[in-house]
Amino acid sequence: MKALQNPAWDWRTLSGIASEVGIPEDKIAIILEALRGVVEQGKTKDNLPVYRLRRQPPSEKERFWSYITKSSNSSSGSTS
Repeated sequence: MKALQNPAWDWRTLSGIASEVGIPEDKIAIILEALRGVVEQGKTKDNLPVYRLRRQPPSEKERFWSYITKSSNSSSGSTS
């Protein structure tokens, strides 16, 4: 999990995770499969699998303030 939390990367390859934690790629693949609920899989341009922690959807409070901020920015524009 720590390798997936590394802020230097948005997505991680099996080889990148394996080299960081010192565990063979086949074992990393098994671990990631077991963590499907918290890990999501994507693909590179070369169609290779990459992984990251699932992102939490914004809370209701975060959505509210995001809306308020966007609304106030769009209404504060200058008029001619």
